[in-house]
Amino acid sequence: MNYLIPERYQPLAARYVSGVLRGAARSRFEKLASVHATLQHEIDVCEELLAPLDAATVPIKPRRRNWRWIEIRLGFRPKHRSHPVFWFLSGTVAAFLMSGAIVTFSPQLLPQPELPTPVAVLNDSNGAVGMVVSRDAARRTLAVTLLQPVDLPAGKVLELWALRRDGTPRSLGLLQGKAPRVSVTRPLSDAVQLAVSIEPEGGSPEDKPTGPVVYTGSLILS
Repeated sequence: MNYLIPERYQPLAARYVSGVLRGAARSRFEKLASVHATLQHEIDVCEELLAPLDAATVPIKPRRRNWRWIEIRLGFRPKHRSHPVFWFLSGTVAAFLMSGAIVTFSPQLLPQPELPTPVAVLNDSNGAVGMVVSRDAARRTLAVTLLQPVDLPAGKVLELWALRRDGTPRSLGLLQGKAPRVSVTRPLSDAVQLAVSIEPEGGSPEDKPTGPVVYTGSLILS
């Protein structure tokens, strides 16, 4: 893909800032942005647009051992080999615990809750970013962050759709309120895009959009 086509600047910047652009594509975009002021400007604009999403994210303090491993990987802390005595004591303690003499549960050993992960940036027909869709695996929902106000005619609602590779749509639900969420009752592994259409109250009367499709974007699931 040619990243230097002006029509692609904003969509690529939105995918980069939201974390949807990954791997080699992300590295290539970073290199281009470091030498092209226009690309960097689009990144700055998208960061400002997505600031509400950052503000809504609750920080989680990482465990000490995670910080230690990060420091080792970055070269800020030497990687020491454990003393043989450590292994002897570790084995003794492990055997003691396994015998059932002491059973201790630590909250840090419990699974940590997953934060919502951005999976799609939705653009309008002009390529302007309008929504960011995030997956909340713990609550089995898709959370939608509206980055631009949507002027809906009276008696109309927004409906979110998943599009398969053959273009077949599947309704995911109505987008209502300032921070809409829709339940994910079926896997999205067969979907490649998300779309938002304007429908009558209650949603589309058919199994497909009946009103104009106002936002679309690629779906990326990790």
